[in-house]
Amino acid sequence: MRARVLSGPPDLKQEIEATIGDVLRRPRDRARLAADVREMRAKIETEKGTKDIWELKQVRGGLVDIEFLTQFLQVANAHERPDVLDRNTAVGLAKLAQGGVLSPGDAEILLPAIKLYHTLTQVLRLCLDKPFVPEEAPRGLKELLARASDMPDFPTLEASLKDTLAAVHDAFERIVR
Repeated sequence: MRARVLSGPPDLKQEIEATIGDVLRRPRDRARLAADVREMRAKIETEKGTKDIWELKQVRGGLVDIEFLTQFLQVANAHERPDVLDRNTAVGLAKLAQGGVLSPGDAEILLPAIKLYHTLTQVLRLCLDKPFVPEEAPRGLKELLARASDMPDFPTLEASLKDTLAAVHDAFERIVR
């Protein structure tokens, strides 16, 4: 899904991009594709899984789940709806919702979730060079995270994050079938 040409002669770049598009728009066996995605997710869970809600990429319901779910829906539907393809996960989700591939209810879960995860990830990357541990974090950082996430305070943010992770995980389990 994220393949792209980084450099080369313009004609070759165009040819390779067209080939990538052709591959992505091929009809797929949805059940087989879902099984492959679930298998890949299980392998990542085994290797890098975590229960820490602040490990936003790897925790169940986190970025990896949204990315896999989005890519699954794009690849599963691109042969009929090539307009749903996009390398950017948030844009891809929006296109899936606009195209009717992603239900309005799932869009209401996933679009705010990806925005929240990206916001938190950006703040944490800018402020820390180690994993975020709430018990060790300065009050100012917690307040910044809450403000950046449009939450009234850090405890509300943490509770909302837990709910969001659970909702995204449920969506993954329901959609990737």
